[in-house]
Amino acid sequence: MKISVCMMVRNEEALLGRALASTLGLADEVVIVDTGSTDGTIQLAEQFGARVLTGGDRRHKAQERNRGILAATGDWVVILDADEVIADPLGVRAYLEQTTAQAVYIRETFMDGDRATLSFHQMRCWRRGTFLYRYRAHEVPLPTEGWGACVYSDMVWEHRPPATGREWKREHMLMLLCMDVEENPHDARPYYYLGREYVYLKAWDAALDMLNRYLSLASEQDNDRAEAWGHLAT
Repeated sequence: MKISVCMMVRNEEALLGRALASTLGLADEVVIVDTGSTDGTIQLAEQFGARVLTGGDRRHKAQERNRGILAATGDWVVILDADEVIADPLGVRAYLEQTTAQAVYIRETFMDGDRATLSFHQMRCWRRGTFLYRYRAHEVPLPTEGWGACVYSDMVWEHRPPATGREWKREHMLMLLCMDVEENPHDARPYYYLGREYVYLKAWDAALDMLNRYLSLASEQDNDRAEAWGHLAT
Protein backbone atom coordinates (compact mmCIF):
# COMPACT_ATOMS: atom_id res chain seq x y z
CA MET A 1 0.00 0.00 0.00
CA LYS A 2 1.27 3.45 -0.94
CA ILE A 3 0.64 6.53 1.24
CA SER A 4 0.96 10.12 0.01
CA VAL A 5 1.43 12.96 2.49
CA CYS A 6 0.17 16.24 1.00
CA MET A 7 1.12 19.67 2.31
CA MET A 8 0.58 23.32 1.39
CA VAL A 9 3.27 25.76 2.52
CA ARG A 10 4.60 29.29 2.28
CA ASN A 11 7.76 30.52 4.02
CA GLU A 12 7.88 27.57 6.43
CA GLU A 13 11.65 27.00 6.46
CA ALA A 14 11.77 27.21 10.27
CA LEU A 15 9.10 24.53 10.80
CA LEU A 16 9.06 22.32 7.73
CA GLY A 17 11.95 20.06 8.69
CA ARG A 18 10.23 19.01 11.90
CA ALA A 19 6.97 18.26 10.08
CA LEU A 20 8.70 16.28 7.34
CA ALA A 21 10.68 14.26 9.88
CA SER A 22 7.38 13.15 11.41
CA THR A 23 6.36 11.51 8.12
CA LEU A 24 9.28 9.06 8.14
CA GLY A 25 7.98 5.52 8.23
CA LEU A 26 4.55 6.70 7.04
CA ALA A 27 4.94 8.43 3.68
CA ASP A 28 5.90 6.72 0.45
CA GLU A 29 5.77 10.14 -1.20
CA VAL A 30 5.39 13.73 -0.01
CA VAL A 31 3.70 16.23 -2.33
CA ILE A 32 4.09 19.89 -1.36
CA VAL A 33 2.30 22.84 -2.95
CA ASP A 34 4.23 26.06 -2.40
CA THR A 35 2.24 29.30 -2.56
CA GLY A 36 5.09 31.77 -2.96
CA SER A 37 7.91 31.08 -0.50
CA THR A 38 10.78 33.55 -0.48
CA ASP A 39 12.91 31.73 2.11
CA GLY A 40 14.52 28.29 1.92
CA THR A 41 11.27 26.31 2.11
CA ILE A 42 11.43 24.86 -1.40
CA GLN A 43 15.08 23.87 -1.13
CA LEU A 44 14.46 22.18 2.23
CA ALA A 45 11.50 20.25 0.84
CA GLU A 46 13.47 19.09 -2.19
CA GLN A 47 16.40 18.02 -0.01
CA PHE A 48 13.98 15.82 1.92
CA GLY A 49 12.87 14.23 -1.35
CA ALA A 50 9.45 15.85 -1.58
CA ARG A 51 7.84 16.65 -4.91
CA VAL A 52 7.24 20.41 -4.91
CA LEU A 53 4.57 22.12 -7.02
CA THR A 54 5.22 25.86 -7.28
CA GLY A 55 3.10 28.80 -8.43
CA GLY A 56 0.31 28.25 -5.91
CA ASP A 57 -2.30 30.92 -5.19
CA ARG A 58 -2.35 31.73 -1.47
CA ARG A 59 -5.77 33.34 -1.91
CA HIS A 60 -7.45 29.95 -2.41
CA LYS A 61 -6.48 27.30 0.12
CA ALA A 62 -8.87 24.62 -1.13
CA GLN A 63 -7.74 25.01 -4.72
CA GLU A 64 -4.09 24.60 -3.81
CA ARG A 65 -4.64 21.73 -1.40
CA ASN A 66 -6.57 19.98 -4.16
CA ARG A 67 -3.72 20.54 -6.60
CA GLY A 68 -1.45 18.54 -4.33
CA ILE A 69 -4.06 15.86 -3.70
CA LEU A 70 -4.71 15.40 -7.41
CA ALA A 71 -0.97 15.08 -8.04
CA ALA A 72 -0.61 12.36 -5.40
CA THR A 73 -0.25 8.75 -6.51
CA GLY A 74 -0.81 6.88 -3.25
CA ASP A 75 -3.69 4.65 -2.24
CA TRP A 76 -4.20 6.94 0.76
CA VAL A 77 -3.90 10.73 1.06
CA VAL A 78 -2.72 12.13 4.40
CA ILE A 79 -2.94 15.89 5.03
CA LEU A 80 -0.29 17.63 7.14
CA ASP A 81 0.53 21.29 7.81
CA ALA A 82 4.03 22.65 8.34
CA ASP A 83 3.30 23.62 11.96
CA GLU A 84 2.15 20.10 12.82
CA VAL A 85 3.89 16.89 13.87
CA ILE A 86 2.46 13.40 13.41
CA ALA A 87 2.98 11.88 16.85
CA ASP A 88 3.24 8.23 15.76
CA PRO A 89 3.83 7.88 12.00
CA LEU A 90 4.37 4.11 12.16
CA GLY A 91 1.12 3.76 14.08
CA VAL A 92 -0.72 5.80 11.45
CA ARG A 93 0.61 3.56 8.70
CA ALA A 94 -0.42 0.42 10.57
CA TYR A 95 -3.90 1.86 11.13
CA LEU A 96 -4.42 2.77 7.47
CA GLU A 97 -3.16 -0.62 6.33
CA GLN A 98 -5.84 -2.45 8.32
CA THR A 99 -8.89 -0.16 8.18
CA THR A 100 -11.72 -0.73 5.72
CA ALA A 101 -12.97 2.85 6.07
CA GLN A 102 -13.05 5.41 3.28
CA ALA A 103 -11.76 8.22 5.51
CA VAL A 104 -10.29 8.66 8.98
CA TYR A 105 -10.57 11.49 11.49
CA ILE A 106 -7.49 12.19 13.62
CA ARG A 107 -7.10 14.21 16.82
CA GLU A 108 -5.73 17.69 16.09
CA THR A 109 -4.04 18.51 19.39
CA PHE A 110 -2.77 21.99 20.26
CA MET A 111 0.43 21.82 22.28
CA ASP A 112 2.02 24.20 24.78
CA GLY A 113 5.43 22.62 25.20
CA ASP A 114 4.67 19.06 26.27
CA ARG A 115 1.16 19.90 27.47
CA ALA A 116 -1.95 19.42 25.33
CA THR A 117 -4.28 22.42 25.63
CA LEU A 118 -7.03 21.59 23.12
CA SER A 119 -7.94 18.55 21.05
CA PHE A 120 -10.63 17.90 18.47
CA HIS A 121 -11.25 15.60 15.51
CA GLN A 122 -10.46 16.54 11.92
CA MET A 123 -10.59 14.44 8.78
CA ARG A 124 -6.99 14.18 7.54
CA CYS A 125 -6.74 10.75 5.88
CA TRP A 126 -8.78 9.32 3.02
CA ARG A 127 -8.54 6.98 0.09
CA ARG A 128 -7.28 8.85 -2.95
CA GLY A 129 -10.06 10.06 -5.21
CA THR A 130 -12.77 10.17 -2.55
CA PHE A 131 -12.43 13.70 -1.08
CA LEU A 132 -11.44 17.19 -2.23
CA TYR A 133 -11.42 20.49 -0.36
CA ARG A 134 -13.86 23.38 -0.69
CA TYR A 135 -13.66 27.07 0.35
CA ARG A 136 -10.84 29.59 0.29
CA ALA A 137 -10.58 29.73 4.09
CA HIS A 138 -11.43 27.16 6.77
CA GLU A 139 -11.36 24.70 3.90
CA VAL A 140 -13.17 21.43 4.46
CA PRO A 141 -12.86 18.07 2.67
CA LEU A 142 -16.07 16.96 0.96
CA PRO A 143 -16.77 13.68 -0.85
CA THR A 144 -16.34 13.66 -4.60
CA GLU A 145 -19.17 11.15 -5.13
CA GLY A 146 -20.82 10.16 -1.86
CA TRP A 147 -20.11 9.53 1.78
CA GLY A 148 -18.59 6.16 2.59
CA ALA A 149 -17.54 4.82 5.96
CA CYS A 150 -15.68 7.43 8.03
CA VAL A 151 -14.13 6.47 11.35
CA TYR A 152 -12.79 8.43 14.32
CA SER A 153 -9.35 7.50 15.59
CA ASP A 154 -7.04 8.50 18.44
CA MET A 155 -4.11 9.19 16.09
CA VAL A 156 -2.60 12.55 17.04
CA TRP A 157 -1.40 15.44 14.91
CA GLU A 158 0.40 17.83 17.29
CA HIS A 159 -0.20 21.48 16.40
CA ARG A 160 2.95 23.45 17.28
CA PRO A 161 2.82 26.92 15.71
CA PRO A 162 5.59 29.48 16.27
CA ALA A 163 5.11 31.97 19.09
CA THR A 164 5.55 34.95 16.76
CA GLY A 165 5.64 35.82 13.09
CA ARG A 166 2.04 34.96 12.19
CA GLU A 167 0.49 38.39 12.75
CA TRP A 168 -0.32 38.67 9.03
CA LYS A 169 -2.63 35.66 9.16
CA ARG A 170 -5.64 37.43 10.69
CA GLU A 171 -5.82 40.07 7.95
CA HIS A 172 -5.25 37.42 5.29
CA MET A 173 -7.96 35.19 6.77
CA LEU A 174 -10.44 38.08 6.80
CA MET A 175 -9.79 38.72 3.11
CA LEU A 176 -10.34 35.07 2.20
CA LEU A 177 -13.54 34.82 4.25
CA CYS A 178 -14.97 37.92 2.57
CA MET A 179 -14.23 36.32 -0.80
CA ASP A 180 -15.92 33.08 0.30
CA VAL A 181 -19.07 34.98 1.30
CA GLU A 182 -19.12 36.86 -2.00
CA GLU A 183 -18.68 33.66 -4.01
CA ASN A 184 -21.16 31.59 -1.95
CA PRO A 185 -24.02 33.99 -1.06
CA HIS A 186 -26.52 31.19 -0.36
CA ASP A 187 -24.15 29.02 1.68
CA ALA A 188 -24.41 29.38 5.47
CA ARG A 189 -20.90 28.23 6.32
CA PRO A 190 -18.85 31.23 5.10
CA TYR A 191 -21.14 33.63 6.99
CA TYR A 192 -20.51 31.74 10.23
CA TYR A 193 -16.73 31.85 9.92
CA LEU A 194 -16.68 35.48 8.82
CA GLY A 195 -18.96 36.38 11.72
CA ARG A 196 -16.69 34.53 14.13
CA GLU A 197 -13.67 36.34 12.73
CA TYR A 198 -15.39 39.68 13.34
CA VAL A 199 -16.07 38.58 16.93
CA TYR A 200 -12.34 37.97 17.40
CA LEU A 201 -11.66 41.43 15.96
CA LYS A 202 -14.37 42.96 18.21
CA ALA A 203 -16.13 44.36 15.14
CA TRP A 204 -19.49 43.79 16.78
CA ASP A 205 -21.86 45.26 14.18
CA ALA A 206 -20.26 43.27 11.36
CA ALA A 207 -20.25 40.13 13.52
CA LEU A 208 -23.96 40.55 14.31
CA ASP A 209 -24.78 40.96 10.62
CA MET A 210 -22.81 37.90 9.48
CA LEU A 211 -24.01 35.61 12.28
CA ASN A 212 -27.64 36.56 11.69
CA ARG A 213 -27.19 35.81 7.99
CA TYR A 214 -25.67 32.47 8.93
CA LEU A 215 -28.62 31.58 11.16
CA SER A 216 -31.09 32.51 8.43
CA LEU A 217 -29.44 30.01 6.06
CA ALA A 218 -28.27 27.21 8.36
CA SER A 219 -30.28 24.05 8.89
CA GLU A 220 -31.51 23.14 12.36
CA GLN A 221 -28.97 20.30 12.40
CA ASP A 222 -25.97 22.53 11.66
CA ASN A 223 -23.28 21.92 14.26
CA ASP A 224 -22.26 25.59 14.41
CA ARG A 225 -25.69 26.97 15.38
CA ALA A 226 -25.10 26.71 19.12
CA GLU A 227 -21.77 28.52 18.93
CA ALA A 228 -23.30 31.22 16.71
CA TRP A 229 -26.03 31.84 19.30
CA GLY A 230 -23.34 31.94 21.96
CA HIS A 231 -21.44 34.65 20.07
CA LEU A 232 -24.65 36.64 19.62
CA ALA A 233 -25.42 36.38 23.33
CA THR A 234 -22.10 38.01 24.21
